[in-house]
Amino acid sequence: MSENLEALLHRARRDYLANVIEYQGRRYLTAGSSQFHTLWVRDFCYSVPGLLSQEEPQLVENQLDLIFYYLSPEGILPRGLDVINPKTRVVLNSVFRFLPQGLRKPGYEGGELTAEYEGEHGTMAFDSLLLVPWALTELCLYWQKRNSVKADAIIKKYEDTLQRIFFPLKAAIKDGLFFQDEFSDWQDSTRREGAIFTTHILFLRLLNNGKKLGLNWFAEIPWPSEEQIFHRFFRQETGLFVNGLGNDGLKKQFSFEAHLWVLQDKLFSGYIDHEKLFRRLKETALWQEHLGVPVYPASAASEVAWTTKIVGLRKYHDGMVWSWLLAEAYKTCIYYGDVPTASRIKTELEITVKKDGCIFEVYERKSSNLNGEGNLRPVKTLLYQSEHPFSWGACKWLEALTFQQQ
Repeated sequence: MSENLEALLHRARRDYLANVIEYQGRRYLTAGSSQFHTLWVRDFCYSVPGLLSQEEPQLVENQLDLIFYYLSPEGILPRGLDVINPKTRVVLNSVFRFLPQGLRKPGYEGGELTAEYEGEHGTMAFDSLLLVPWALTELCLYWQKRNSVKADAIIKKYEDTLQRIFFPLKAAIKDGLFFQDEFSDWQDSTRREGAIFTTHILFLRLLNNGKKLGLNWFAEIPWPSEEQIFHRFFRQETGLFVNGLGNDGLKKQFSFEAHLWVLQDKLFSGYIDHEKLFRRLKETALWQEHLGVPVYPASAASEVAWTTKIVGLRKYHDGMVWSWLLAEAYKTCIYYGDVPTASRIKTELEITVKKDGCIFEVYERKSSNLNGEGNLRPVKTLLYQSEHPFSWGACKWLEALTFQQQ
């Protein structure tokens, strides 16, 4: 293993461990050290493969137990868990980050956890209905390779609970697809509503994991099919998938992570050539000029929440570079044998991590030159500073780097 690779692995390990807390004798992962020092459900789920790469199955099971404990009778999952209102924590550690840490960052021990079910826009986290079962299947696949009895026991433990989660999912199916409310997925600074491609890719990833485990969770309900999803979102004229089927902006926009997951999981294998899709994605402005930015083109200003604009984050989900997306791009390049591009992506991050001391949440890129020293700069506005260390970013890099070693 190269010295640089080992150094980045070591840094990513330190970063996620810095965000691990102990509560009532069990270890859990918070999303960050400051404004995101909350047990955010979505961030945790995306971190699970990286945690398992570090032999953390007990932490993953602890957190899943906690999430399921707070599942509402209607099948609504908590967005986050904290000893204070998560919105208060965000404000204290962003707008009022000049205050002493003791006032901004109350500890968990001795406090009482409460669940937040709705975000600032009054909507639930729709994508978590898919992410939490997916995280569970990732844990089961981990155990299936080591102890099949343990994997079966975990599935049995959560089987009835999962049926409650699937109820709101079933209710969201219209015309053969999932329709979600605005501001209800990870890009919750933008008004993404209706049928969204990324959400359907999360479902297909969950479906694939379920098949590997021999589960029949989706046998009886007319869930969206791979064929339906492909034909509704794929555009022959571009060779890519559109971001959504709602407003004109979504129909012209492309999602970075969704295309990377299609490539990694080889989804739609009966309909597309994945090598060709990889080459096509690398030709786009999304890759050439905006690598690590979630979508391209940018969303209309009218679609971005005023609460995001007011703290100087107008381009939070359509113009800033996310550390976890760089990891996904790196992993995809390794998968498809593009080692030179993977090396450039890793080098760009290594330079900024060495300078800044940890993996941040979001960056600004000065130019599209991936080798530029100081090219990535952590985002900092008058009222907001990029979270660091950032668990989702650190764990995604652990996932990608350990994938390379396999």
